[in-house]
Amino acid sequence: MDLLFCQTPQRKKAAIKALKDYLPHCRWFSSKSQSIVQLEFEEEIFLDPFRKELSLLFFRVIYDKGPEAQDLFLLPLQRKSLLEAQHSGREILFYCEDLGLCWIEATSNNDIGQLFLELIVQKKESKGRRGSIRGSCLQLVFNETDISFKKKGQFLGTEQSNSSYIFDQKFFFKLYRKLEAGENPESEILSYLTEKTTFGNIPSYLGKMELFLNGSKYVIGLLTKYVPNEGNGWKRAMSCLERYHKVAKESLSSSVLSHFPMETFPHDCFDLDAIYLGERTAELHLALSSAQGIEGFEPEPLQKTDLIMLFEEAIAQIDKKWINASANPWFQSILSQRNLSFQSLTERICQKLKEKITDLEEQSPYKIRIHGDFHLGQVLWTGSDYFIIDFEGEPNRSIDKRKMLWPALKDVAGMLRSFHYAAYSFFSPMDNPSKRILAAFWYSKIVEKYLDSYRKRVGSAPILPSTEQSFFALLDFFLIEKAVYEVGYELGSRPSWVPIPLLALLDLIE
Repeated sequence: MDLLFCQTPQRKKAAIKALKDYLPHCRWFSSKSQSIVQLEFEEEIFLDPFRKELSLLFFRVIYDKGPEAQDLFLLPLQRKSLLEAQHSGREILFYCEDLGLCWIEATSNNDIGQLFLELIVQKKESKGRRGSIRGSCLQLVFNETDISFKKKGQFLGTEQSNSSYIFDQKFFFKLYRKLEAGENPESEILSYLTEKTTFGNIPSYLGKMELFLNGSKYVIGLLTKYVPNEGNGWKRAMSCLERYHKVAKESLSSSVLSHFPMETFPHDCFDLDAIYLGERTAELHLALSSAQGIEGFEPEPLQKTDLIMLFEEAIAQIDKKWINASANPWFQSILSQRNLSFQSLTERICQKLKEKITDLEEQSPYKIRIHGDFHLGQVLWTGSDYFIIDFEGEPNRSIDKRKMLWPALKDVAGMLRSFHYAAYSFFSPMDNPSKRILAAFWYSKIVEKYLDSYRKRVGSAPILPSTEQSFFALLDFFLIEKAVYEVGYELGSRPSWVPIPLLALLDLIE
């Protein structure tokens, strides 16, 4: 059975064209907005070398922004006869009439998930023509029953940059689709937390799958313990906001919602959740700050030059991602209501960010490894507690930038922005004033509970500024920086959501 990678030039050309046409329809292909100028097959490696039915294809996509603008992707493939492929109900990616074979995407095939698991647990190696895939795992005892899940494996689905599988409600496997050379931040952080600390509110690290190709190493899959859960923090926050809205409507008429008393805030409306989340966030940061002598993790004092770099990135975000702001009716309406022009807004953002840097006192907190993309979607509610997941970092940053040390308050700001999004997406900020007041009450109460529990659990650890002035100056800096990014994101992806981060940004700078 021929490799897709090394077919004749004519077949290879046809396969490349078919893949180019297929990519825009793939949820995991995160570069849909970019123009592809070239696609190259790098390697194909069979996961079942005897049957030669299931493989991983590694291909490079080169964009129109120059030779440096390129990404390496992974695609699970399955070979079938035309009749078998038609009966499978899956889209045929490529059909070779000469061979009588079809290639279909195999991501949702439970058999391939089983092969991933066996490769890691049994520390196998599969070789291709130029590279190899190797599995590795912690020195744990795996029984035969632990890896015999052929009938129990379950494909969960594909997110923006990865695909997931669970095995018998015990193990969770994440397959990364877009690959970068080097150690993956998620495998790095989870293995450290699992092996070196007592922090247990994470999916424990078990093993990984790596690609070795052209002298570089890529983490292509991660195996952890499965965390049984009732959904993520966003889902729970939405449920709590529904209860909160119901209580508010029953307690008061719409005419007096502006006088909604804080003491009537119900405890089952995310109040206790905010306390739990504050405690778990603090425990995560304390565990990450304990990495003395470990390369890439050891805490370092924060320098103001670190914040200047983020300041410059925020301004660059405005220049690159806000270019279509003039065409957004919500953006223009809000600026008009505030008597602001685009230029005066950006000038005020620059001024406020500089002020926050200046307000920091000389005794700065330590920088540590952080989650890096912390929000309600990255925590799981188990029914009694929260677990923190997805340590890949911000997807738009390079792997080196995702591994940088930052103040713990950068994560805290991410969670506060997520609380704000929850409140103001439930009660739209463009709705009537009564609903905006309800959103403001909920948000202020949740922030208060979260920050109180977080700061109490951190105590006197040097990962936070030692004075109130510096604490809130640094927190506000990260809140503004995050809101700038969010406005740019919404302008490009969800134009009608622009009011949520824009109104928050205006409140922060005014």
